[in-house]
Amino acid sequence: MKFTSLMARRSAGIAALAFSLCLQSPAMAAGAPASSQSADELITAAQAVLARIDARQEASLWEAAAPFMKALITQSEFQAQTREARATLGDVTGRRWASVVRLIYPAGSTTPPAGLYANIDFASDQKDGKTAFEMISFKFNEQGFWELTGYRPRPQQ
Repeated sequence: MKFTSLMARRSAGIAALAFSLCLQSPAMAAGAPASSQSADELITAAQAVLARIDARQEASLWEAAAPFMKALITQSEFQAQTREARATLGDVTGRRWASVVRLIYPAGSTTPPAGLYANIDFASDQKDGKTAFEMISFKFNEQGFWELTGYRPRPQQ
C-alpha cells in the first residue's frame, strides 16, 4: 500500500504525505532547544530533511521517528515509500523556498495530534527544466524541537 493512501486512511486530517521524526536544525544540534519558531529555522530544518532524502538517508530519518509514527508504518515501508515519492521528481538541480505556513491543531485533536505545525513549500528545479514542488511539514514538540511530519513532492502547485 502506498504511504499516501496509508496516511489518508489513518490520518484524514493531514494533507501531506506524513511521517514523523525528531529533526534538529543546525542551531538546535548543540543541544539547546529552539528559542523561537522562526521561518528561517524552519527553512533550514526543511533543507536538511531534503538533503537527507536526496542522499537516500531515510534510515537516519527513521531512527529518530516519533513513537506514533512508528506505530503507523514500518521502517522498511517508510524507506521504500519515501524513495518512491522522491523518485517522482527525477534529478533536482536547485530549490527555492516558496512559503512557510503555520497551523495550530487544538487540544483534543488526534489526527494529527494537537500542537503547532508548519508547512514549508519549495519550488524545485528539475534537470529537464520543469519546476516541481516539495512540501516538508513539521510539528513543534514539548522539548522545543521541530519534528518532521510530512514530505510531499508534486508536479504542480
